[in-house]
Amino acid sequence: MTLHPPQQMHPVIVPDRPWESGMIYAWSNVVQIGDMVHLYYFCHSNDTLSSGACECRNGRLGPLTVAATLTRPFLRTDGPGTQVNLSMGFICVAVSEDGEHFTKPELGINSYRGSKATNIVLPVGGDEYFAACNCTFELDGGVFFDRREGIPPGERWKAVTTSSLLSNGTDLGTALYGSADGLRFSLLESATAQDMKNLA
Repeated sequence: MTLHPPQQMHPVIVPDRPWESGMIYAWSNVVQIGDMVHLYYFCHSNDTLSSGACECRNGRLGPLTVAATLTRPFLRTDGPGTQVNLSMGFICVAVSEDGEHFTKPELGINSYRGSKATNIVLPVGGDEYFAACNCTFELDGGVFFDRREGIPPGERWKAVTTSSLLSNGTDLGTALYGSADGLRFSLLESATAQDMKNLA
């Protein structure tokens, strides 16, 4: 194996979609199946949220009050009823035939602001997922292709996600998803764990 010196090239992906308005993070997962390269990346939005009562679905954090989202999401850890500024995190996919020029397909699967013309693969439901639990927090994770023998077709693609409040790293749960096509995921199991994305 020969290690070649790095060369500066054009950006692979840029934040040009509303659900990427906060940022696209540096880490990603790249999976090549045949001639198609799948780039799974994590991003978050900078939506403005109306103030109101917010209680996370699992109830472990108690009541939270949502305030307008800022560019840098944060959480003041001064007990129940604290003001929070959080954004919605998504795992998206871009595809390429040469591994250099990527496009973001409009999948028609998960929604953002009432439209399913997105490349969001997780969470299932897109921004409707966050509305269902009446709370906003970061979704983080990784996607990989399970090449082991005997894997059911609907679990060949897998994703491990964690949901957490950014500043103190409070873990709201870890989930394992399965998919037959790497685009439509369904929940396989969930648990509480830390930093599961690195295991993926």
